[in-house]
Amino acid sequence: MWCIPVHTNNISFTRKKFSSHASIITEYTDSETELHYFTSIHTNSITDPKIAYYKLLAILKCLNSIIRLHGNYDISYQEVAFKTDSRGNFIERYSPKKNEHFELVEYEQLSNPFSKIEVDYPEHLVSNPYQDFMELASKDTILCANLILYYLANEQILLFLINMNKILENIVYDMERISPKSQAHPEVKQDVLQSLRKKVNEYKEKVNNYKHFMNTEEGSGLLSRHGVKHKWTYKDKERPSMQEMDYNLVHLLNSWLNYKLYLFKGYYYNSNVIYQEHKDSDNIPLENIDFNFDI
Repeated sequence: MWCIPVHTNNISFTRKKFSSHASIITEYTDSETELHYFTSIHTNSITDPKIAYYKLLAILKCLNSIIRLHGNYDISYQEVAFKTDSRGNFIERYSPKKNEHFELVEYEQLSNPFSKIEVDYPEHLVSNPYQDFMELASKDTILCANLILYYLANEQILLFLINMNKILENIVYDMERISPKSQAHPEVKQDVLQSLRKKVNEYKEKVNNYKHFMNTEEGSGLLSRHGVKHKWTYKDKERPSMQEMDYNLVHLLNSWLNYKLYLFKGYYYNSNVIYQEHKDSDNIPLENIDFNFDI
């Protein structure tokens, strides 16, 4: 098993099984200090340490993007991977060299974090955003790409506008290709689906309004998607703030993710509420007990 040392302020990730695709295992030192390691089923058959390291990073970045979109703190990591034997002993170590140039293998794993393997989804695993969206990401290349793009946009500010435009174009394409009637889950209600689609279109339009700003050097400076062009000027009086753009981008992504989740699974998330069709048609909030399950 390959793993990466991590740290998180959210003990839910270290106490409970939150996804079939990834998990955090906890070990204790002689002084009872907790040590946490991020691991994934997608690296179980990998023998190349470099590939294992970058695949774990790619999957963690995908998860961190979901975590950020739900307003929580990232899981931070150390730039090292360990391989353990069946008894949990470290038998191999890999760490990228300092000042190492971008590796092609890193790009390959960011482009395809999830291996083509059978993943078991236990019935006792209570629905949660991390399980559901990681499952969708493992099956949907556009959804996975948008999660990676959003994480990278936050990791490197110079990519923010570039990646925001890619995310927007991916969503526009995805919404055009989806056929709700032929792909919908049996429990999907068309009025709810259309309401969710309307929300996606609302924030899609807001993000689309930034295109002139993000495309012109005079408007967005170094963050611009293009260099200086003589006839391209930024004519709008007010420039959008990074906070405003990120707010609308987050809402666009969340509304799109919920649309896809409801379409394929028959429920979606609204803050800490999971929406499902019940007899009283009310939204049923998740309670603490809903997340109390064994690893």
